[in-house]
Amino acid sequence: MQINSLRAACISGALVLATLPALSAQSVTVGYKSQVTPDAQLVEFVTAFRAAITAKTPDYKKIDAMLAPKVSAFSRSLDPLTPWHKHDAITADHINEIADIIVEQGPPQDGVAEPDYRVDALAQMARIIGDASNFGKIKELPAALCAPAAWSYDVKAIKKFAASNDDQVSSLRFFSGPKMMLTKPKVTAKPVDELPAFVPISFIYEKTTPDNWGKYISATGLTGYLQDDNAQLGFSQMHVCFGKVSGKYKVTGVFGYGL
Repeated sequence: MQINSLRAACISGALVLATLPALSAQSVTVGYKSQVTPDAQLVEFVTAFRAAITAKTPDYKKIDAMLAPKVSAFSRSLDPLTPWHKHDAITADHINEIADIIVEQGPPQDGVAEPDYRVDALAQMARIIGDASNFGKIKELPAALCAPAAWSYDVKAIKKFAASNDDQVSSLRFFSGPKMMLTKPKVTAKPVDELPAFVPISFIYEKTTPDNWGKYISATGLTGYLQDDNAQLGFSQMHVCFGKVSGKYKVTGVFGYGL
């Protein structure tokens, strides 16, 4: 969900800040679950796969050969606390079918040719995989290694924080590094304190907050302003998964949400 969408959702809900007791950083810090160090063969394959899907002119035949004959597919809503729904395995027209899981698609329009969503599917897979340094096991596809690893967090503590701010877990955000929260929505404002990495924040609607800024409260009790930042992370995740087929790594699964 983009920043503007998050703000719109908060406006429609007429958010009112509730009194929130500070929670311990340990109880609310997000981490990674079941991380695994990939072997050299997987690193080599994922490097080649990334190069193929990010090529200026994609070779779809080559890419299709890097996908397993049966690609497992899972989806769920934006709510990261809902279970994954398992679809029928993708066995034909692989890239277009993968696009149906991981690419947001508009309704068909009369007289307008349907976009080639394969391009978006490749770009989305590249974003999901990232720098190919973070792999983990996901219980729904236990034989595979997936990028990125799934989030690990105290569900009760995160739900309590979201509910205390009339918010939803799917709307909470956090960062992979520390951020300085400010007393006012301007870069020259005095700092409140440093927001630690991977500590969730909830958006506070203020009519007077300027564009490209937001007021937030952290799960550890800090309240202050942050500039809109595309580096914000959320609890909803997509994954691309890899496993061996006849002794060679292939893409064996995809997980998508909210489409």
